[in-house]
Amino acid sequence: MTRRRTRRTTKGRAGGRRRPRVTDPSARETRQAIRALVKGLRQVSDASAAALDSLHLLQEAAVATHEEQLVRALVEDRVLRDLAALDAAFSTPGLASPELVRCRAVPAALVRWACQALHLEPVLEPGAEREVPAESIDKYDWAEGTPSSRTGLVRLRVVAAGFRWRGEVIVKPAVVATA
Repeated sequence: MTRRRTRRTTKGRAGGRRRPRVTDPSARETRQAIRALVKGLRQVSDASAAALDSLHLLQEAAVATHEEQLVRALVEDRVLRDLAALDAAFSTPGLASPELVRCRAVPAALVRWACQALHLEPVLEPGAEREVPAESIDKYDWAEGTPSSRTGLVRLRVVAAGFRWRGEVIVKPAVVATA
């Protein structure tokens, strides 16, 4: 008996591998369900990322609003200017009371804290003297009345620092005219 060799064809095979034919309808439905689940999970993941981005934006807006409310309250209630005046009063020589000596650093510490926490920048240092054009005298809070000269240069001395917030001067420096 001779055995005959038959040649096998590779019809329908890609690279010699054959994809198993699914005849069971429940297996086909299972594959479709898995594809749908993966697609749904991707959509949920994308939506979660978008929601997280929105939450971050809301958080930043809430922090900015709170900071603005604090700064406005400090300005409207003149807290920064009063702290500067208190600091100047504590710095005068002749404070005899030990209680007052202990409190000497409090006003300056509160101003430093406000500057750091609320991103305030001091504008001019108390005691500084300068000459400014007469046209710019509106940029200052004149403690003893506005100078009469509206031309040339005006000499002034800073008695209390001003404050800038987000690039805008919110408290003008308090100044007096000097001769």
